[in-house]
Amino acid sequence: VALDMSQSRSELSSFPASAFGGTQSSPNTKLQSVRFPSNMTAIESGAFAYNTSLESVDLSTITTLGDEAFLNSGLKTVRVDKQVTSLGLRTFYNCFQLEEIYFNATDPALPEFGSAKRKDFYTFAFDSSYKSSHTVDMVAIIGPDTRLPRYAFIYNANMVKIVFEYEGSENLRMGNNSIHTNNYLSCVELKG
Repeated sequence: VALDMSQSRSELSSFPASAFGGTQSSPNTKLQSVRFPSNMTAIESGAFAYNTSLESVDLSTITTLGDEAFLNSGLKTVRVDKQVTSLGLRTFYNCFQLEEIYFNATDPALPEFGSAKRKDFYTFAFDSSYKSSHTVDMVAIIGPDTRLPRYAFIYNANMVKIVFEYEGSENLRMGNNSIHTNNYLSCVELKG
């Protein structure tokens, strides 16, 4: 099933929490793709969690991604561009079918934990106990002047290539251990 809301206007500015979310024991297996209305700018926590058949989502209108918005989904490609200003904890955690990630969020706000901002929020990480679930090779393309969070790709054993794009004197800002425990990473490329 494709959910295409791109030609409509919504009364809501955010996609509701857990709206199409499943659970580990009862995943949602119907939804395959999603496009949002132009006035919808946020996806709340768990909105598409455990959507194991969800292969693509158009985030071009989205500025805020909630905690675990796509946890354990079947996404194959993800594009997070500069308009994304806020990322939740474990937004794309355990998305084992991811083949390509384009990440170009230059300064996303990070989740709050107590009195301090926590920067190790496992954006595209995998749970280390699920290493046998990695079934595809992944390529990550990191856009120019991107701020890559700490532990963004931790335990992501199927990442085989990461490309850092750059333009002129722009800098890549990378948190400690952004690419940690990636034993299969065979190629790091600078593209400018």
